[in-house]
Amino acid sequence: MKRIRRYRAIGLAVIALTVSLVSAAPMLRAQDITIKDPGEFNAYVKASSQGSPRAKAAQLESFLQRYPDSAVKAPVLDMLLDTYYRGLNDPENALSAASRLLEADPNNMKAILISVVSLKNKCTETGDAQACDDAAALARRGLEAPKPTGVSANDWNQTIATTYPIYRSAIALGRPEAPASEPAPMASPPASTQRQYEEVPPPPPPPADTPPPTISIGQTVDQVITGFGPPLKIARLGIKEIFYYKDMKVTFMEGKVSDVE
Repeated sequence: MKRIRRYRAIGLAVIALTVSLVSAAPMLRAQDITIKDPGEFNAYVKASSQGSPRAKAAQLESFLQRYPDSAVKAPVLDMLLDTYYRGLNDPENALSAASRLLEADPNNMKAILISVVSLKNKCTETGDAQACDDAAALARRGLEAPKPTGVSANDWNQTIATTYPIYRSAIALGRPEAPASEPAPMASPPASTQRQYEEVPPPPPPPADTPPPTISIGQTVDQVITGFGPPLKIARLGIKEIFYYKDMKVTFMEGKVSDVE
């Protein structure tokens, strides 16, 4: 029960903005779908219209088993991910749905973020080195994912501000990647071309490091999570909420920072 509460407190707070800004696929209405097989069409309508999250998840899984190559596979997996993650608060099955969605849509931001949050939680709770490495690998993919078509620059900037700190903290948990082998040295250019090589200007210096995040009195829960990532533990005492990080304890009163130790 403690793990479920922690997952819901961290996961839903972190994912809410991204889910609202970047969706794997638009919600399809029955009249928008072209499925030649009447049985497949009826199965889709039945699965997507279920009111109970548990029944909906079962029907969507059944649809994917019967029609693994359906034209609406990605939207069905998107609905299944939402159902497991928000409807049932089921991190294991949500991670499974996210993995399958990434096979169909490798740059799906919602699936990447949910996978990173789930694997990062498993990494910090159990010390599972493979979960740490998997979270880091997916976080790198999240940092490299392009802006989806149809998402405004403002929404994309908000998504980046929310997700990139989480991705970077997940990458820090993974084991360092093996260095790439050094390429063989190139032969010296002919004398006739030596001058043009010497005249190539040096590359510009790397950009300055981003300043570390800070916490100040009055910041919201979302602002703290954006800057420092999910906490290791959350405690609630009435209107007081305490986030425990590795070397820091942040106290919130009515959703705003009141003390930092």
